[in-house]
Amino acid sequence: MTIEDIIQLLQATESKPLTTLQELILRQAWEGKTYAAIAQDAFYGAERVRKVAARLWSLLSHIIEEPVTKTNFRRLLESRPLTSSQYQLIQNSHSTFNSLPEFPDSPIPPNSLFYIPRSPIEELAEAEITEPGSVIRIIAPRKMGKSSLMLRLLDYAVQKSYRTVNLDLRQADDQVFVSVDKFLRWFCANASRELNLTPQLDEYWDYELGSKVSCSVYFQRYILETIPTSLVLGFNEFDRIFKYPEIASEFFPLIRLWSEQAKSTEIWQKLRFVVSYSTEIYIPLKLTQSPFSIGLPLNL
Repeated sequence: MTIEDIIQLLQATESKPLTTLQELILRQAWEGKTYAAIAQDAFYGAERVRKVAARLWSLLSHIIEEPVTKTNFRRLLESRPLTSSQYQLIQNSHSTFNSLPEFPDSPIPPNSLFYIPRSPIEELAEAEITEPGSVIRIIAPRKMGKSSLMLRLLDYAVQKSYRTVNLDLRQADDQVFVSVDKFLRWFCANASRELNLTPQLDEYWDYELGSKVSCSVYFQRYILETIPTSLVLGFNEFDRIFKYPEIASEFFPLIRLWSEQAKSTEIWQKLRFVVSYSTEIYIPLKLTQSPFSIGLPLNL
């Protein structure tokens, strides 16, 4: 086998493309490089590289039914031709890909063969989403895959047994943005429905306390106390709020506050945020109020 044969065989076996890191490890291990050298080229820690490599050797061991390690990787496989079944598996994989429809121009599901991993972006985001109060910011121009990455992260959260809410702000009517109160009530109601909870806004809304306090009380005492697991709030097309400075100047500091409360309050540790947007933020906020100065920025 050549290194190209091995990469295609692994992709066909896994029914998905290898990540950039996986392919780099295979190619450089084939050339005899050490884990330390591979880690330096990949901008990863050596321990992370070892873990990813260990899974690759395990997969190859299962495929050829013989133990594969970094030490014997090339020596063992270079002298071994593809079997007829392995060759057919690769061909079937190519046929499946070639029979797919035209390249999509809308968000694609996490298991789509069209999804191209951008290592280490996915790995960094998946690690961050397990942190209490974390904020992940996906920033890129349109048609760069923000929504697809969002779906992938929410799917990962579901695999971790978290609950998820995916709010696309393009679906909100213009009337929703008439006032801060109307927007926050829309936000709470839609989050409730996404979680299959009956909205109970009037039970928790106190106009004397104000909309932001009412929204926080609603999330803490109704949503977070009702669901037994962590919750990931996803906001797609966050740009739309930028057009409404009054709402942005109230809602953005609220997100920042909730994220910071996770450091000291157990109930808020359930919450995580993923937001995507494509334009620069021109809302004048203090650095200590802005959610765009914290968390993990992912520039696609």
